[in-house]
Amino acid sequence: NARQVAFVQLVGEGLAYPAIAGRLNLSLGTIKAELQVIFKKLKVDDRSRLVAAALSKNLVSRPS
Repeated sequence: NARQVAFVQLVGEGLAYPAIAGRLNLSLGTIKAELQVIFKKLKVDDRSRLVAAALSKNLVSRPS
């Protein structure tokens, strides 16, 4: 969904979880929980693999 894509895009930009939470006006717990769901969906276990998988599936664009 669009919210999950926004999370992955911000991870790809190198933002830490607290920064993502601040940018999206959500709690840190919400960010962590949602990213765990995304990790499972994409069958990855860390941030770099998450971004690589999302890029390979054209779910997000490369940061400029």
